[in-house]
Amino acid sequence: MAGVAAAIRELPPRCRDAFLLHRFEDLSYRQIADRLG
Repeated sequence: MAGVAAAIRELPPRCRDAFLLHRFEDLSYRQIADRLG
């Protein structure tokens, strides 16, 4: 699991935000796009 966390930390900030919103807040890609602009 530490390897996954390390890989997530290395993502560019917007990619990391989109990934976390999708996986942990269960937002759709459309909702993520609306939220992140």
